[in-house]
Amino acid sequence: MKRSKCNANSAVILLANGYDEKFVNHCVRDFREAKIRTYLLGRSRTATSWHGVEVHTDAQLREFSAVDKTLLVVVPGQPECVSNLALEPKVSEIVHKVLSKDGWLAVAHSAEAALERQKQELPPNMHILPDDLGTDHYFLQGKQDDHEFIRSLIHQLQ
Repeated sequence: MKRSKCNANSAVILLANGYDEKFVNHCVRDFREAKIRTYLLGRSRTATSWHGVEVHTDAQLREFSAVDKTLLVVVPGQPECVSNLALEPKVSEIVHKVLSKDGWLAVAHSAEAALERQKQELPPNMHILPDDLGTDHYFLQGKQDDHEFIRSLIHQLQ
């Protein structure tokens, strides 16, 4: 099976059906304008947003192998997307690998509660967020608007 690899200073955005297309569109546009290699990784070759917008992913999660220069994993918003991502074991593997290489995990506001709920409802091997995740490698959007949050992520990557 072909493995997709990310290059220097790259970010991956995890996609599954139900993702927040507004947030993802802003991330992709702003990251690429900042010359950050940005990859859309999905459970399948296409993902449909919660508003019905279909996007073709750059690679499927099961094909992806994070390399040393993958610095950021982004979990876009919406509970349906988070639930669908949790069904893919490769997600927690990618997150753990990037974090072990001093990378970061960024979580959109509308995914925060769903990720916490997931930790209560699912076995640990299906958690997207590691139980021992330190705050220095974990960015929550919180009350920041999309542009402010994405700018802070770009600052970390440059």
